[in-house]
Amino acid sequence: MGTYHLIILKKAVKDIQKLDPSVAQMIWRHIEALSENPRSPASKKLKGSQNLYRLRIRDWRVIYEINDSKKVVKVIHVFHRKDAYRDL
Repeated sequence: MGTYHLIILKKAVKDIQKLDPSVAQMIWRHIEALSENPRSPASKKLKGSQNLYRLRIRDWRVIYEINDSKKVVKVIHVFHRKDAYRDL
């Protein structure tokens, strides 16, 4: 599949920085893995959108966009599952 370039929006970085360090480290590992496999079995395409996906990591959700033509994965938000889909 090849490697994808990761772009992590400032909002997502701030979301992760607010978390407990052990949780943040786990989320960073999963985000880094998206560069190798952006459509992992743990991710699902969001209904009603063309390029938005969500990655489920325990009680956390990573919302991201895939651009296959440019080989880019853009991480948009990191939410607790109770808040994940309110602002999309």
